[in-house]
Amino acid sequence: GSSLSNMASLPFNAKGMRQPMMKRSQSQPISLSSDIPSPAGGSKPKVTVAVKTLDECKKKMKSTLKEFFFVGDTKDAMLNIQDLIMADHEGSDAREKQIMQTAFFFVMEAKKGDLPKFFTLLRECVPKLAPATIPNALQDPLEFLNDIELDAPLARSHLAQIVGELITLNVIQMDILTKNSPDYFREESKAATFACKVLKSMKDRDPTPEDIAIVESLKTEKDGDATAQELIAAAVL
Repeated sequence: GSSLSNMASLPFNAKGMRQPMMKRSQSQPISLSSDIPSPAGGSKPKVTVAVKTLDECKKKMKSTLKEFFFVGDTKDAMLNIQDLIMADHEGSDAREKQIMQTAFFFVMEAKKGDLPKFFTLLRECVPKLAPATIPNALQDPLEFLNDIELDAPLARSHLAQIVGELITLNVIQMDILTKNSPDYFREESKAATFACKVLKSMKDRDPTPEDIAIVESLKTEKDGDATAQELIAAAVL
């Protein structure tokens, strides 16, 4: 089992790590009825559409990513994702968040070679999402980064590269790390060096004065006397 599946079993595990709160989800699929015209022109029969629960979205997204990383069929993966979101039906924002959050957690523990594949899918997926989906879906991965990193040493590098790719795609801005991130991440998760890894991942972008100010604002006592510029220069993925 992965560290994520273990994390869901107890509020705290044997190592005393903080665990994600269990989220309530619909216990049964919602059935939505829609009218379709009868070929005979008579009464319109009802068609029941089963909307996936959040737990079902999580499981299906994991299996979609496993297959995608193995086969590499972007079109098929996107069809699966759109079938899970069901954008025209109630609750699609929550399903979008669950799907993308699951993807981020999954890729944090994936092999290094799966990152470029994921970015290919991400570029296709992002334009179809509500604006708030990505910022919301990043909250828990940032919150539990320290815990995940214990079992998945590449998790910090992978999440930093995901954030960098999302900034490059103009889905989020660098200041999400200061303005819209969990307190625990900013205070306990070496957020300044994480921000430097994000900047390092964006090879075609030189750090701006705003970027440097963000790194500076995220520094804690654990970062010592190093300046933001020194931390950026020393960053490795």
